[in-house]
Amino acid sequence: MKILKILLVTTILMIVMLQMETGCYYDSKEKLYSSTFCDTTNVSYTRTIGNILNLKCTMCHGVSNPSAGISLTSYNLVKAAALNGSLLGTTNEIGGFKLMPPDNKLDNCSLKQIDKWIRLGMPQ
Repeated sequence: MKILKILLVTTILMIVMLQMETGCYYDSKEKLYSSTFCDTTNVSYTRTIGNILNLKCTMCHGVSNPSAGISLTSYNLVKAAALNGSLLGTTNEIGGFKLMPPDNKLDNCSLKQIDKWIRLGMPQ
């Protein structure tokens, strides 16, 4: 009787372990093999950062009457925002800064590119 109990428990454990080994996996092909590429090797204001800011920021922080008096329309203005910490602070909502853009956070690639641009010394 004891041997039967041991055999039954062993069989149940083996079935559970086998089920764990071959369990379902639900990642989609798109997620696993995405063709999205984020170029952080050749980041510059002209090639990358200016485009991001023009698409996401300059509608409020443009030339005429910029929101909060902050214009992000030129290399020098954006570099100043990077140097004082507000560019990274607002795009990542760190250091007490309010998240910008407020209604549509930047995608991860854009955030990586801005961070890399700052770490590279803000090349024009």
